[in-house]
Amino acid sequence: MIRNIRRLSRTVRNANRFREILSVFVKHGFGDLSDKLHLDKYLDMGSKYFRLPPRVAAAHLTRPERFRTALEELGPTFTKLGQMMGNRPDLLAPDWALALEKLQDSVPPFPSAEAREVVAAQFGAPVETLFTSFGELPIASASMAQVYKAELPTGEKVAVKVQRPGIEETMKVDLEIMFHIAFLLEKYVQGMDVLNPVAICEEFERTMLKELDFSLEASQMERFAQASADLAIFYVPKVYRERTGRRVLTTEFIDGLKVTNLEGLRHAGHEPGRIAGDLSNVLLHQVFNQGFFHADPHPGNILILPDRTVCFLDYGMVGSLSPTHRERLLDILVGVASQDAGRIAKTLLQLAYQPSDIVEDLEFQVGELLEAYSFVALKDFRIGEFLNRLIRLIVRNRLRMPPGFYLMLKSIVTLEGVARRLDPAFDMVESIKPFAKKAMKERMRPDRLARDMYYGALDLTPMLKEFPAQARDILGLIKRGKLRIEFQHQGLEPILKTHERMMTRLVFALVLASLIIGSSLVVLSGIPPKWYGIPVIGVVGFLSAAFVGFWLLVGIMLRKGSWK
Repeated sequence: MIRNIRRLSRTVRNANRFREILSVFVKHGFGDLSDKLHLDKYLDMGSKYFRLPPRVAAAHLTRPERFRTALEELGPTFTKLGQMMGNRPDLLAPDWALALEKLQDSVPPFPSAEAREVVAAQFGAPVETLFTSFGELPIASASMAQVYKAELPTGEKVAVKVQRPGIEETMKVDLEIMFHIAFLLEKYVQGMDVLNPVAICEEFERTMLKELDFSLEASQMERFAQASADLAIFYVPKVYRERTGRRVLTTEFIDGLKVTNLEGLRHAGHEPGRIAGDLSNVLLHQVFNQGFFHADPHPGNILILPDRTVCFLDYGMVGSLSPTHRERLLDILVGVASQDAGRIAKTLLQLAYQPSDIVEDLEFQVGELLEAYSFVALKDFRIGEFLNRLIRLIVRNRLRMPPGFYLMLKSIVTLEGVARRLDPAFDMVESIKPFAKKAMKERMRPDRLARDMYYGALDLTPMLKEFPAQARDILGLIKRGKLRIEFQHQGLEPILKTHERMMTRLVFALVLASLIIGSSLVVLSGIPPKWYGIPVIGVVGFLSAAFVGFWLLVGIMLRKGSWK
C-alpha cells in the first residue's frame, strides 16, 4: 500500500506526461476508457494552456490497430509494453495479439554528439582516447539505443551500442503512470482483475530495468558463448568488458550478410536450404540442451558469416526453461508424434499447475486439433500454425503457462517463418526429431533413472520419519474425542446476500400490508381527531404505506435499497 501511495504521488508530479498519454488514447478513439477509469480530471488539467488533439479519423482501422498506433506514438516504453503483451497470447485476444506483433520499434536517431557525451560520461574519458575512430552516423537506431561502428586502440573493429539520453528517466515516469492506470483498471473495469494488470506491469518493469542495464546483456552474451562453445555453426560476438557499462555495450563488429539477402547468400556460395537447417539447429540446441534461448530471432537479428556460421545479434530478450519445463515440452512433442491427446492434455495441466478435473474436456479439444492435422502430409505440416492453434486452445481454457513457455513457442514460430523464406520446403518437424530423440534417450539412461529414484527417496524419507508420530497424534485426538474437522464453504456469500435481501423485502411487504389494513380499519371506525371528516391517524397510515411502497418499488427496480 505504501508503495502504491508513493507511486501515486510521483504520478501526480508527472501530470503533464499523464495528460499527454491520455490525450493520445482519446485521439485514437479510446475516450470510453477514460470515462470508465474516471480520468476526465487529468484531461481537464491544464486545458487553459493546452489544447487536446482532435480525434484521428481512422474508421478503416480496427480497435486493436488503433491501439497499436497509439502505443507507437507514445514512445519506447509503451512500444516495449505492447511487444511484451504481443508475446503473451494468454493476456490478449488473438486479433489484439496479432496487431501488437506488428509494432515498429523505430524512432528518429538522436544526434551523434549526444552519443559521444553518453560514452564519455560512462567511462570518464573523451571518446577520442577510448577509440581510435568513432562513426559520425549510427549504423542502426532503435527506441532505446543506437549502434556505431568504431575501432579500439588495439585495432579491433567494434560495434558500440549507446543508450538514448534520458531514456531511463522517461521510462521510469511512464512506468509509474502505467502502474496507476493498471490499478484503476482493476478497480473500475469488471473482470480485469482476472488478467491482473498490476502484476503484468510488475513483470514488465523487471524486464525493462534489465534491458536498460547493458552490462546484463553483456553477461547474457558471454553466457551464450560459453554454452555454445561446442556448436560450430553458431557464433556469439565477443564482448569488450573494458568498454562496456550500464549505458554502453561494446562488442565485436560482425561483417555478415542479412539472412533475408537470398541473392547475396547465393552469390557467396551458400545454399539457403542448409542455412535454414542451421538456424533451426541453433535455436533447438538452445531450447533442448541449454535451457535458455534467444527470444527474438527475427530477420534483423540474424547475420550469416562468410563460413556459413549463424550469428545472432541483440541479446536483450532471452527466454529460459527449467529442466522440468523442458521435460514437459518433450512430453508434448511425443504426444504430437504419437497422436496421443491424453498425454498432451495432462502435460498442459501440469505446466499450468491446474487440477485434472478438466482433463477429459481438454483431451477432447486436443484430439480435435490433432485430427485436423492427421491427414496432412509431413512436408506440408506447418508447426508454426499448429503451435499458434495450440496457444489459442491454451488461452481458451484459461491455462496460465510459464512466460518462458510462450516465448519459446513464439521463437520457434518466428524462426520457422525465417527458415521458410530461405527454403519454402523447410520442415521444422524433421529438425525437431533428432533433438527429441536425444532428450528421450537422456531421460531413459539407467544412471538418470537411478538418480531420479535416489532424489525421490530423499524427498520421501522425511515424510516417512514423521508419519508414525503424526499418526499417533491423530489417534490420540480421536481417543480423547478432540478431533475436529473444519469445512470451508466457498461461493455461499452471494446466495446468503440474495436470501437476506429477499427476506428484508418480504418483511417490508408485510409491514406495508399491515399499514394499509390498519389504516383502513381506523378510517372505517371514525376515530378522532379528524381532518375533513377523515381520521388523521388513518391518513398518516396511508401516507406511510405509500412512502414504504414507493421505496420498496424503487429498491427492487434499481437494486439500490438501503436494506442491501
